[in-house]
Amino acid sequence: MSDCALLASSRPLGSTPLTALRYRYDLPAGVTVGLSKISHRERKSVTDATGNGTTMAKCVKGRDGRCWVSAARGPLVNGHICPKRMGDYFGGMIYHTFTSLPPAPNFSIYHEIFGVTLSTTCDAWFDKYEMGFRFVSPNNYVSHIFAPDLLDEEYTVAGIYNTPTSYPLTHGFPARPPRPNAIHVPPAGLFRWHYLQCVLKKFANDDYRNLPNIHFSELPLRMEGDSDDDGTDSELEWPSKGFDLGRDVGNSLEEREEHHLATARWVSTTV
Repeated sequence: MSDCALLASSRPLGSTPLTALRYRYDLPAGVTVGLSKISHRERKSVTDATGNGTTMAKCVKGRDGRCWVSAARGPLVNGHICPKRMGDYFGGMIYHTFTSLPPAPNFSIYHEIFGVTLSTTCDAWFDKYEMGFRFVSPNNYVSHIFAPDLLDEEYTVAGIYNTPTSYPLTHGFPARPPRPNAIHVPPAGLFRWHYLQCVLKKFANDDYRNLPNIHFSELPLRMEGDSDDDGTDSELEWPSKGFDLGRDVGNSLEEREEHHLATARWVSTTV
């Protein structure tokens, strides 16, 4: 990551605004990540009342009971840390890369470990990579806002309000699981991945944005749980999708080459 130096500084930022400077991203010892491809996550898809998405939302909200940031008990949303459209394979790859833990055999992008309960206000920012959670200590994070700067307004835990406001500012506000001892609480590694996407969206410079194949065509892929109404579905993407797909293609080509070599060896020894 030395060529990019993409992410947050190691010191707590508190209420200090993030600026377009050089940042360092701290990962646990022995964990490395590659370049991340840039995409846009501007809209949410509409979800039916049945399917994996609804089951996941019920599990996540049942696990937490209230918003991780504001502690509001409603209205609540299941915020997807990783977009469901990355699928099980890429979700598992992100999980393994950023946590150093192997995915379980029944691993799914719809598992509640990929969900976080948020108020509708916080989810609107979290979903668009405009708010991320900076790790402080196990089950303790600080909220950082990456949304566009506002004139005479502030991002607060209750929404956007004119300044001055009595509501606490979201940037620098603590975030934590309401029930830290519950099973399937998201690990810090997944929030690190999401935080990386926030910084990419906010601070990636022209040199980075102009790297070959750094952007990709976004194609709408319907998934179980999506609405069938034309015009309401959207292509939820993630900034590392292109490189993830490239890695998958590379692995497939390597496996195919190994298969061909194995076949050639078998033919040479049996004919």
